[in-house]
Amino acid sequence: MSSTPRRRAILPQEMKQIEITFNDILREQALSRRSEAAEWIAKRLLALYDSGVHDNSTLKVLVDPAH
Repeated sequence: MSSTPRRRAILPQEMKQIEITFNDILREQALSRRSEAAEWIAKRLLALYDSGVHDNSTLKVLVDPAH
């Protein structure tokens, strides 16, 4: 048996909220969706959301490279 914890699926409405946060961050930082920075931001947002951080303002602060 595997000892890794099971992740729950991110529901479509949750994914939409993550996408809105992602787009806000890209717009605020003037980044292209196809940049390496955008890829890092997307991965970080999903990891934070998966770890239980669901508040958009908190997600933005935790993803900000200056923090």
